[in-house]
Amino acid sequence: MLVKQYHAQIAAMLLDIVMPEKNGYQVMDEVGRMGFLPEFPIVVITAENTSESEVRAFDLGASDMIVKPFEPHVVKRRVQNNIELNLHKQNQDELIEEQASKLRESNAVMIDALSSIIEYRSVETGRHIQRIRMFTKILLEDVASSYPEFMLDKRKIEIIVSASSMHDIGKIAIPDAILNKPGRLTTEEFDIMKTHSIKGCEMIASLSRMTDKEYLLFAYNICRYHHERWDGAGYPDGLKGDNIPVCAQVVGVADCYDALTTDRVYRKAIPTAQAINMILNGECGIFSPKLLESLKNVQGMFAQLSKDYADAPSVLNPPEQPEAAALPTSMGGGMLDTLRMGQLKYFTLLKYIDATVMEVDFLTGMHHVVYTSDDNFDLLRSGSQFIDSFKAFVEAEVCPEDRDVLLASTDKYIEHFFQEGLTRRNRRYRVFDHLDKKYCWYQAAILRIDAEDPNVRKVMIIWQKEKSENTMLHSAGNIPANLLNCIQLCKNDKWFTLLSISEQLQNLTGFNAVDIHDVFHNHLIELIRPAERKEIFHSLNEQLCHGTMVELEYPIASQKGSLVWFLDKRQLITNSDGEEIFYCMLIDITQSKKALEEMRRLDERHRIIMEQTNDIIFEWDVCQDQIVYSDNCEKKLGYRLLNNQFRARLDTASHIHPEDTGAVEELLDALKGGKPYGETELRLVGFNGMYCWYKLRASGQRGNDGKVYKVVGVVTDINEEKQRLKVWYATPK
Repeated sequence: MLVKQYHAQIAAMLLDIVMPEKNGYQVMDEVGRMGFLPEFPIVVITAENTSESEVRAFDLGASDMIVKPFEPHVVKRRVQNNIELNLHKQNQDELIEEQASKLRESNAVMIDALSSIIEYRSVETGRHIQRIRMFTKILLEDVASSYPEFMLDKRKIEIIVSASSMHDIGKIAIPDAILNKPGRLTTEEFDIMKTHSIKGCEMIASLSRMTDKEYLLFAYNICRYHHERWDGAGYPDGLKGDNIPVCAQVVGVADCYDALTTDRVYRKAIPTAQAINMILNGECGIFSPKLLESLKNVQGMFAQLSKDYADAPSVLNPPEQPEAAALPTSMGGGMLDTLRMGQLKYFTLLKYIDATVMEVDFLTGMHHVVYTSDDNFDLLRSGSQFIDSFKAFVEAEVCPEDRDVLLASTDKYIEHFFQEGLTRRNRRYRVFDHLDKKYCWYQAAILRIDAEDPNVRKVMIIWQKEKSENTMLHSAGNIPANLLNCIQLCKNDKWFTLLSISEQLQNLTGFNAVDIHDVFHNHLIELIRPAERKEIFHSLNEQLCHGTMVELEYPIASQKGSLVWFLDKRQLITNSDGEEIFYCMLIDITQSKKALEEMRRLDERHRIIMEQTNDIIFEWDVCQDQIVYSDNCEKKLGYRLLNNQFRARLDTASHIHPEDTGAVEELLDALKGGKPYGETELRLVGFNGMYCWYKLRASGQRGNDGKVYKVVGVVTDINEEKQRLKVWYATPK
């Protein structure tokens, strides 16, 4: 209790080992876990004069140990010495921190200068990096307050904001003709442009001598992954979901927004509201739903920063450079439990009402299609403003008899809604159902959000099919005959209770309808392997937060004991009794799963072999002139070998002995020219800076056109063998 209360004022602690209730070792362990050991020295006074007790005491953090019996004057002097040493250490720590702070400032200056190089090369970036840092800080703070699971504290946010400056450093390596091309890039040019993320992280990796490893890690992740997208459609590695580092996700949103809202050589800037809508509705790739919610919260600050720090500021009155503490902040201090629970209630309601829901802010023009019950409303995602997307939807999907009235009255309808201070207003019209191939009646309700503030013009618009219509997705008569045996119905309950059993399920598992009823109680979940059940429900709930269409994969043990893998594509509907029913289409994917598993096993065997062998495996892509090495290469040599433009830069490679470069070039050229196999010896620099002997063996791989497109080889350490031979030849015979 006293340590917790007065730890900053304690000069020293004198501690015995043998004590009632809690011994001295336990006290030191608890003080250490509380983090107070650096604040004061602990002097242990004990009668236990054994080497084990000494080792244990010092391992737990004791500064000194005095054995009983003792001389009081000696104890006093040793305690004073320990206090003085601890004060000196604390002073040294302060000096070190001060020096580290100055070093960080120097690093920041260097990094800013380095990242500004790309701005001077590009005719379009202007103050791009400055804005990216501010956008990143604003978005990170909102994400931190809303989603504590990302563990974004103040220090980490500052590092990420600083590291965001490096996100496009790889563009230094992109030719000017592509970087500043005034028109749309060709496919080949865009492929070259995409390499900037790889080139950039390679540059950052070369800064490994910097002491701030945490900064380098964030910079590397941001540089490499800020063009990855939530659905796996990004580059360079096609990462999905939370596999993308959150720092790269946030910088990706900031970079996308800035790219849209600033003039580029190939197009003019897009209005900020339109840019927000494009990001929210997936026109720039899919981003994390959590980040999109935070983006909605900070869109006003984003727009203001875009205005205040636009490119080409006035020479007479340029905006001031913002201090780090002066940047706009969005920290609200909200708790995760409250926020997350609110979101869960929101999505639960959307799923329950089985409707298409859109959020619209008529002051900013922001519109976001949050949930869709079917694909009849996809056109609502188009257009730069709500009114544009709504008109496109009406012209294409609404019944011609209702169309003219909607197009003529929508503006007045919305204005009247706000002028009268209404909180809800309904109208009905027919929308074409692409599955039933007919127009169906829908209720379109506009609901006001935050109605107590007359200046807020945020609404939710909900389209829901009228109950008088058949709410089933389709009747059996609309399903092609060859698909009927693949479709089954089940309840949306914890068992996926089967209402009908498809022939596909019976044929592939070997269980007939009677077996499924008697043995598995008509519960589809009981057929599924237990290890997958929890993940299935998690995936189901995640997907139902965004629409009624769901895709699941799961294995079922057949009657013979073998596993059958199913792709279950299902849609949730509500029947006339108000029950939620899944229409499930089952597709057998067993063979593809087996192929993937075999590929995984091959990769695992290859990885194990690579870990066990001392050889370095490499593959040289002849066309791209790029080379990749096995993971043990860097571990063995202590550095990364040349990989990009390998053959073109081989004569300048400092890690190869100059006398051996010609032999390596000759071998590679021979293999490229069609030689099936070749080998040579060379010397490479090792950990100690000395050259060691290696043998290079390689073979060429031909494509369908007969040309060599890849060279695969092994680099084997033969240095000991060379040394033995050298000694043997030097020994007199």
